[in-house]
Amino acid sequence: MMQVKNSPNLLESGTELQDSERSSKKSWIIGTVVGLILTIFFSGILTYFFLHFKVPESCWAQASLDTKTEATDRVEVKDWKWSEIPTSCMKKTENEKLSITQDGNFLIYSQMKRKRKSHVPFAIRLMRGDEILSQSQSEEDIILLLGIYHLNEGDEISLAFNDENFEHIEKNSTQTYWGILRIPHYDS
Repeated sequence: MMQVKNSPNLLESGTELQDSERSSKKSWIIGTVVGLILTIFFSGILTYFFLHFKVPESCWAQASLDTKTEATDRVEVKDWKWSEIPTSCMKKTENEKLSITQDGNFLIYSQMKRKRKSHVPFAIRLMRGDEILSQSQSEEDIILLLGIYHLNEGDEISLAFNDENFEHIEKNSTQTYWGILRIPHYDS
């Protein structure tokens, strides 16, 4: 019987509590060390990526149709009015062409709008030299082209359409335009 009475006294003597105190201190030290190691590891990874990450160069251009009437010939001459053309990946050449100066994938888009309907189908072509990359034909007032193409340095692209006098084409920059965007390539 005496042992039964003394059993609670053993628990109160502190033997059990000292073990739990040691155990909680061990857990706290282990948790702190693991937290520090993880913090150092992840900050090292973030530092590496920030030092090695390069923002890709932006390379795009958009043009709207600009027409001018020459007083002597009364002939309309087409000219694309380009927003800034980045020289790092393309440049404007004569005859309404763009010359690619950097290999890559390019998103090319175009929209043409006619002022009035005609019995002749409306057609546009995206050309790389003499090769047709894409073409579209419609009897509607608006015609669109959209595609992603791999272009190489030295390729010349142009846009052609079947209204030689441009009398039926809307010359508003929000209605008739074409553009090109180099899709960024992320180096790892």
